[in-house]
Amino acid sequence: MGQVELMAGGFYEPLLASIPERDAVGQVNMMRDYLKSRFQCSATGLWLTERIWEPSLPKLLAATGIRYTVLDDTHFYYAGLDHRDMRGYYLTEREGQVLAVFPTLKKLRYFIPFRSVEENITFFRQLGEEWGDAAITYGDDGEKFGLWPKTYDWVIKKGWLKKFMRTLEENADWLTTQTLGGYLDQAPPQGRVYLPTASYEEMTEWALPAAASARFSDIIADLKAKGKYDEYRPFLRGGTWDNFLVKYSESNILHKRSVFLSDRVEENPEARRRLWRGQCNCAYWHGLFGGLYLPHLRDGVCRELIDAETILYESSPEMPEVRVNVTDFDRDGHDEVLIGNRWLSTCFSPWSGGSLVELDLRPLAYNLTNTLTRREEAYHRPLREAGDNVIVYQAEEDGVEDETEIRSIHDLVMVKEKGLENYLIYDYYQRHCFLDHFLAPGTGVEEFLRDPGVEVGDFIGAPYDFHLDHPAGEDRVSLVMTRMGRVLSWGREKPVQVTKELIFDSSLSLSAGYRFKNPGPEGVSFWYGVEFNLGMLSDIDPERYLLLPEPPEERILLTETGERNDINRLSLVNASDGFAITFVFDRPVTAWFGPIYTVSQSESGFEKNYQGTMLTFVIREALEKNEEARLGISLTLTVMDKNRGRP
Repeated sequence: MGQVELMAGGFYEPLLASIPERDAVGQVNMMRDYLKSRFQCSATGLWLTERIWEPSLPKLLAATGIRYTVLDDTHFYYAGLDHRDMRGYYLTEREGQVLAVFPTLKKLRYFIPFRSVEENITFFRQLGEEWGDAAITYGDDGEKFGLWPKTYDWVIKKGWLKKFMRTLEENADWLTTQTLGGYLDQAPPQGRVYLPTASYEEMTEWALPAAASARFSDIIADLKAKGKYDEYRPFLRGGTWDNFLVKYSESNILHKRSVFLSDRVEENPEARRRLWRGQCNCAYWHGLFGGLYLPHLRDGVCRELIDAETILYESSPEMPEVRVNVTDFDRDGHDEVLIGNRWLSTCFSPWSGGSLVELDLRPLAYNLTNTLTRREEAYHRPLREAGDNVIVYQAEEDGVEDETEIRSIHDLVMVKEKGLENYLIYDYYQRHCFLDHFLAPGTGVEEFLRDPGVEVGDFIGAPYDFHLDHPAGEDRVSLVMTRMGRVLSWGREKPVQVTKELIFDSSLSLSAGYRFKNPGPEGVSFWYGVEFNLGMLSDIDPERYLLLPEPPEERILLTETGERNDINRLSLVNASDGFAITFVFDRPVTAWFGPIYTVSQSESGFEKNYQGTMLTFVIREALEKNEEARLGISLTLTVMDKNRGRP
């Protein structure tokens, strides 16, 4: 008895401080109820996901029966405590609601299980000599004991874990173990403490913008080299977790959609359960782990949120065939236009280039625009500088030879393949759909994917005026977006007006009509391309491909980059998930296509991630004064017979 204590948390592992309070309380109570029914125990401790702490949490958790949680020593340093204070537990409160908080030592996170058992015991002895009879807390991720690179061989096969446990027993005369709840019941607190918003140190570094993160890392390295890190550590603070919502617009859209739904699911338990699943934290941020950079994680969250919205849509008896909502959905101070029916759900951003931010296929709960913009990350610097001096990750079966310790993944620089530095390309705009490019004549698809300098217009990411036409009693909505911009033509900037009308009805189709007008006194010529970025989840699955149906029919792999001239129809097929998107044009266009790759950091090293497929359809125009040109596009979504594998 007393060897194991079960702790609660949010059932679907949300970041409690980042979701509405009603959802946070509901998820913790759901976990406590599960533990009670499954294990007949009343959990009073809470494992705080990613140790994301907000001072409001004591009041929130008071409604759940939670008595204590575990935090990093970083939180306590930020409150002004020092190394000698990292023992036992403290009490904190909000509005009189008390919560016990245990500090864990960062050094232990790097010692267990990465250093030898002997070195760990020596460290414990040093703490005993310095602190006397004191309690220290260790709390960390289970994946360090077999899932992280080389840890299975080290911890399990080579017996580190067994030896560690046996050594603890052998030293029980001076080194005893106890559950946190048991210690809380018998020992008084060290005192009262008020902790600022914080997480573990690495998280605060990852949450910063790339340039700031690199500077922060350099400052820490410099202080360590000078032996001053411990002295200045309490005053070194990076960003807060919420910065990820600024750093990654894709994360912000997921988060705001979750908040948007939370206001609506209270009376629908099935939709609420889907929402809570969609609040799982893993796809909302990125640091050492793939997280947001992994399309399948984003897809999992998207599917739950789409399902929650669809359940609400179908349960509303007065829901129109076509629903329109104009609101500041992403909370940036500018309205988005949400248009949906029983098949599709869309989000347009007139302020951001008049683009389509999200397109969901409801029957399959699939986000067709689940892509990621290519961004610079602070950790790209060592990869770029390393050249050939990198470690290619070896599979676990290669084993650990005669090592007396292994290195934490925080200390390794490994790659999964050579040449990743060639993929360090950064976008200057968000990879949405219906993006309006004016390109330098002679531009090719390879150059377009790599070089933002080919842009000669000012339409990308710029605001468009918009108005809606939603005739009463009709299942049809027209969204008209217009911008008067400038295009560099023959060495001079000239005005060009772009008007795009998106027509949405109760079907699986969406049509767009483009008008290009030259209002200036001189002629203007340009190459125009409308860009789409679509998430297919895999570039190597043979059941996901581009299809040119005109004879001779041609399938194009999603790994290919290229172009096809004079086409009127093209399909993007995902037979594995059971759908296809077919583009039809009212005039011949040149189709550019290619995969979008990012380079991210993961537990086993730097890796290339397929984020989606870029399609850009190009026309060439020359307009005299007051002359107009037009382009019509229709998009039709098809839910496929998976056995046929064709749209």
